[in-house]
Amino acid sequence: MANLNIEIQISARDQASSVLKGIQGSLGAIGGFARGALALGFGAATAAAGALGVGLGISIREAMEAQEVQAQLANVLRSTGGVAGVTADMANELANSLMGVTRFGDEAILSGENMLLTFTNIGKDVFPEATEVMLDMSQALGQDIKSSAIQLGKALQDPIQGVTALRRVGVNFTEDQQKMIESMVESGDLMGAQKFILQELQTEFGGSARAAGETFAGQLDILKNSLLNVAEGIGTALLPIAQDFLQNTILPMLPAIQELAEKFGTLVTTLFKAGPLSSEFGEALGAMFGEETATQIQTIIGRRSAGGHVRRRNRDTDPDDHRQGD
Repeated sequence: MANLNIEIQISARDQASSVLKGIQGSLGAIGGFARGALALGFGAATAAAGALGVGLGISIREAMEAQEVQAQLANVLRSTGGVAGVTADMANELANSLMGVTRFGDEAILSGENMLLTFTNIGKDVFPEATEVMLDMSQALGQDIKSSAIQLGKALQDPIQGVTALRRVGVNFTEDQQKMIESMVESGDLMGAQKFILQELQTEFGGSARAAGETFAGQLDILKNSLLNVAEGIGTALLPIAQDFLQNTILPMLPAIQELAEKFGTLVTTLFKAGPLSSEFGEALGAMFGEETATQIQTIIGRRSAGGHVRRRNRDTDPDDHRQGD
């Protein structure tokens, strides 16, 4: 009977131990899963916060770029007295419409329009056609919009002399065409001469920008530009807040930040030149943290330095150290 009791007890302990190990393993697995889920959730939250920060950065950047282009447009219209008859609304509407059918963003188009408007002989009746020809030239010639705007602007500003500038990009007018342009200008038909030049440029490059916008790559660019416009709208709403923070919080702090940077530079330089226990380093510490704090810092440094010397001295004189070395 005694042997039977012992066997029962041993069996019970083994079974209990097996059950407890299974429970422990299950809890460990659950804990591991929980830790994994927590880490995954934290990683996702961090990634989301990072993505949000990047998105807001893009929005602010787009809004700043739009603000700069609009400021330039307003300045051009003011400086030229609006002689072309083109208003800011007209320029923006034209840029938005062309953005939807070409690979160029509205800010890029507006920048080109701003350049065209500096040539005051380009009136509102010619301006829309000139803007699209500018994009066609950029697309066909693989050059930036600013270069196309300057080349085209010169040709339309002074058609007689301007046609020579177009030769640089491979647009050559025949002798008869040049005479026709001269005749129009001399008779006072400047717009007729401008339209004649634009017609010739359309023969060379016409439809290039729209054709590129119909390709798969062009459609992707149009989508990207549309999404950036959405981001621009968000950034435009945030920009006043950012500007207020900059003007009322950051800029007033600049003198203090600069002073702190100078003091820190002096502190580091003095530390390497004179040492942490020197009076010069103490003065540099005092300039940053106050004399009382500076004294406490140097006292702590001095105590630790002294303790280090004592420990090194003990190791040098302790016979056990020599034996251990042996």
